[in-house]
Amino acid sequence: SLETISNELVSTEISHRTLCDYEFLSLGYTELDRLQESVIPEIEKLNNSTVERIYRCLPTVDGILISQFKDPESYKTVQHFEITSHIDDQIDIEHLSLAWQKVVANQPALRTVFIPGMDKAAAFNQVVLSQYHAELIILHTASDEYTEALEMFKNLTPINYQSFKPPHRVAMCRISPSRVLCQVEMSHAI
Repeated sequence: SLETISNELVSTEISHRTLCDYEFLSLGYTELDRLQESVIPEIEKLNNSTVERIYRCLPTVDGILISQFKDPESYKTVQHFEITSHIDDQIDIEHLSLAWQKVVANQPALRTVFIPGMDKAAAFNQVVLSQYHAELIILHTASDEYTEALEMFKNLTPINYQSFKPPHRVAMCRISPSRVLCQVEMSHAI
């Protein structure tokens, strides 16, 4: 009966998306199956999150990502900045970490993963995660020298911008109780 069918559909836990759910992509059923059966589960498992949206990348972003594919060192940005306390109070790095996580939570671009294009309309697609625990590294120096902190930043393992993770990272290093040096690395594609 119709009532039995509707009850069975409601009780089904597995949800299947359709082509209409990806309105910004020009997918066929083969691409839809590949997206749902392999790409999305891999991204969700790797990032311990769910996929919120998928978009086609703009041509400029495609160009940046193609350049990074050819030369992983291109279009990487690295900025250093110092956070100081004006009243000489100790800076709480844990609070800084939580503040950065809130920025990531509120900015979809910082929760974006870039994947090879699922349709022929773009070389890459951007997958926005519903949440992401940002990569943040806390370093400690034995001295209060910038040069030691900068050397520690320089010796970090390079980010793999081709992984299915948002292409950014923050590192923080306490130089003194009231001074923290930060390094923000990200792909210019963001």
